[in-house]
Amino acid sequence: MPKPPVFRYSTDPKSGNPIIYTILGPKEILNTPALNKGAAFPTDERENLGLEGLLPDEIASLDEQVERAYSQYCAEKGNLEKNAFMQSMLDQNEVLYYRLLTTHMEEMLPIVYTPTEGEAIENYSHMFRRPRGSFLTLRNKGQIGRLLRDALPERTNLIVVTDSEEILGIGDQGVGGIFISVAKLALYTGLAGVNPLRVLPVVLDVGTDNEQLLNDKLYPGWRHKRVRGEEYFAFVDEFVQAVKTHAPGAMLHWEDFGRENARILLDKYQHQLCTFNDDMQGTGVITLAAVQAALKAIGSKIKDQRIVIFGAGTAGTGIADAIAYSDPSVSVEDARRQIWLVDKQGLLTWDMDDLTLYQKPYARPPNEIQDFLSTSNKPDKQSLNLLETIYLARPTILIGTSTRPSSFTEEIVDAMVKSGADRPIIFPLSNPTRLCEATPSDLLKWTHGRALVTTGSPFDPVDINGKRIVISEANNAFAYPGIGLGCIAVKATRCTEGMLRAAAGAIVDMVPDDAGDGLLPKISESRAVSFAVAVAVARAAKEEGVATVVEGKVEDVVKSIVWEPEYKPIVKVDTL
Repeated sequence: MPKPPVFRYSTDPKSGNPIIYTILGPKEILNTPALNKGAAFPTDERENLGLEGLLPDEIASLDEQVERAYSQYCAEKGNLEKNAFMQSMLDQNEVLYYRLLTTHMEEMLPIVYTPTEGEAIENYSHMFRRPRGSFLTLRNKGQIGRLLRDALPERTNLIVVTDSEEILGIGDQGVGGIFISVAKLALYTGLAGVNPLRVLPVVLDVGTDNEQLLNDKLYPGWRHKRVRGEEYFAFVDEFVQAVKTHAPGAMLHWEDFGRENARILLDKYQHQLCTFNDDMQGTGVITLAAVQAALKAIGSKIKDQRIVIFGAGTAGTGIADAIAYSDPSVSVEDARRQIWLVDKQGLLTWDMDDLTLYQKPYARPPNEIQDFLSTSNKPDKQSLNLLETIYLARPTILIGTSTRPSSFTEEIVDAMVKSGADRPIIFPLSNPTRLCEATPSDLLKWTHGRALVTTGSPFDPVDINGKRIVISEANNAFAYPGIGLGCIAVKATRCTEGMLRAAAGAIVDMVPDDAGDGLLPKISESRAVSFAVAVAVARAAKEEGVATVVEGKVEDVVKSIVWEPEYKPIVKVDTL
């Protein structure tokens, strides 16, 4: 049997306002982040809940608490310390955490998410204080249904799960990947208003191949080499079946799975439940939006572009897919012929025997390469590197997801311009910052300010030719929170390509008119962007017949489920 709830959100029968009923005692309330208000408990609640004598006399407002917490945050010296402070705040008082985060979102986003979250995950073994979420270890196979059931909150809307194999460009991080599930959910709430009481972060601990972790005596995860193959997929399937049984209707978000497994799992389950892979689909949506904004600025269309993507992993092929499916009037096959993928073995061609399932649709015919090499006096070469691919493809758009720093050299950019890209669109998207393919200042300098640039990590504006150019960050946080909120609002049974196209279109509609002001909205606009994305996704879900909530105006349906970081009255009861 599932554990009975200890508190419940409801509606006051007299006022019609939200109210929380709980059976917990005073100390338990103070130790429950969803209920704790700290010094903000009003007098009547202190009396009713038995909190008198457990709190200072002065009653603080939420705004005063935010002011105090922000002062403490600013006193932390480094970004990792600030991240730890925010984690601690989340574990103490959820309402205060989210009010603090939404009040200072632009400043705090790089702290609670990329790039600092990657550093926090790398240090998880030494930062671990309090567990949050569900830790499902392969040793627990056969019991996953019971363990997940016991961990799920009431009326679960959303689960973010990772197996931690490819975390934020830093690779296999074992059980520490739970931090990315927690961080993703924090932004679902902070940026879109997804109710934090109806979500669950999960890590599937299938071991790790990270020797540093295995040899660390403080590592808290399963000390075992990463399990792969049939046993791995059976374990993941047990988890998915448990989700379908115990959280029917919940959206399942896959995060930072290995490049091959990510595609296999999405392909297998996307027609069974509402599921979404942020590394492929979220990255695809936000990059597609930035591409469309750049093309809008120069008066061109995506069907007229030639695109080289350097880095053909989960993110790179996810972007390729988003572009290939972006225009329903163009066949996917034709759209794919506009895209050249370059990975560690060079430009991908049909005759390579190490292509993944998701790379194969974009592989080029070998004769295309040989014809080029024969005219370049290199007949004995078997593949093309990035520079040679630029000469072959003559791209108008160059996108980097390679995690190879400084790989977009001046020679490569110059070759792109000489091949006909008068206003080259160049997106070095690898993160964290140290892995970026090129800096915006270099790209703009090499192209005399004509490049249209978006990055995967935050960069300062660039001054060139007497103008300040804002560099937008292609942060998935603009995409996935709104996609999730839209799916939850109409209780979508699937997350379709049409819904993802709608999400990208909604983001483009909020981009500044002047490309010099950025190719994506500002972080300060993220809450409004997420709402617009949610409405577009929900509307597309209804149009495609995958919404189960079909009554009412879409905007009103979405607005009705948005959670705001505000204290609700709490009443002690004997039973729920």
